[in-house]
Amino acid sequence: MLSCILPVWVAQLRNGARCLLPPFHRSWGIKELGTGIQKTNMQDLQNTRMGDNIFGDEEHQVVARKALPILIEKAKAGETIYYSDLARKLEIEAFGYPMPQMLRSIVTTLSELSEEWQEDLPYLTALVVKSGTGYPGFPSGIPNERFDEEYDQIYSYRKWDAIQKTLLSDESPVDAEETVEEDETAILATSVRRWKRIALAFLIAFLISLGSVFLVWQKSSPEPVVYITRTGKKYHTYDCSFLEQYAKGKFAIYLDNAKKDYDPCRICNPE
Repeated sequence: MLSCILPVWVAQLRNGARCLLPPFHRSWGIKELGTGIQKTNMQDLQNTRMGDNIFGDEEHQVVARKALPILIEKAKAGETIYYSDLARKLEIEAFGYPMPQMLRSIVTTLSELSEEWQEDLPYLTALVVKSGTGYPGFPSGIPNERFDEEYDQIYSYRKWDAIQKTLLSDESPVDAEETVEEDETAILATSVRRWKRIALAFLIAFLISLGSVFLVWQKSSPEPVVYITRTGKKYHTYDCSFLEQYAKGKFAIYLDNAKKDYDPCRICNPE
């Protein structure tokens, strides 16, 4: 069949006629202009409705609602995901229904949200890539460097949580700016808790070090010394007046040892 209609397309192109594009080309957001096919830029592609959105009971819509959180987590982590890995997580075929229909539903849904929020949203489904190239298998004709630019926007985008809450929450739609503020507050609170734990760890380490230094100082400080006489039964300080008459007959002894066999002098009170 392709061999029959291809010459017709070629003849139309040569004669300057508008090319009758196959449906799958139009579904990927590739525009026909004049005598050739002009590939849209990434933002045009994101703003192109490729089919129905993710809200519905069709199989590809149900799968799309499961796939969206996976892609958002990948975006926040700065990672891509292979078709085969995504299919395994979703328990579907990597190629064939409902993979392409599911991805188109996500693109359409983000396009609608982009209009509602009045802001450009990154092309999230570009994160689904072929294992052989590391780039998406569609849309055909868009240079890889364009995807590299888009990946930077996807990874740096700050409202993925707001998108997930808005599209998948049963509650009323979430305001993106408020969600970003909540995320920043949560990040700040987490940072404060982290610094508190670090400060507490430093304090504990300091107190342990201080206690160790005190114990070493205690052990290294000299033991008190008192004096006794050869025949006396009491111990005295060095300058006790009672010991003056025993200038040559006094002996130094550690206080702890003196307490065992002697009593303290009442005059100098060497305690």
